[in-house]
Amino acid sequence: MRVRPVREPGILYGSKQGVEVAGRYAAVLRVPAFRKAELISLLARVPQYGFGVTLTLHVVTTLGMSYTAAGVVAACSTGRACVVRCCPR
Repeated sequence: MRVRPVREPGILYGSKQGVEVAGRYAAVLRVPAFRKAELISLLARVPQYGFGVTLTLHVVTTLGMSYTAAGVVAACSTGRACVVRCCPR
């Protein structure tokens, strides 16, 4: 019976030396400008996804329609994909 070697967390294997992943991310996250930009980026995405979820729940709970209909409504309200495909020039 072979025993597997114990691998340390945070290390990718595939080369002989291994690459410490946590060290690379830690070095990047120590830069104050990057942390600020990453936080702003994260907070800017919340309304985009929240609107679709809120609209889906409204269509299902208030209007009593199916999740399929709610998905179509959310897709059409958040992007122009439906308008472009349904109404070609």
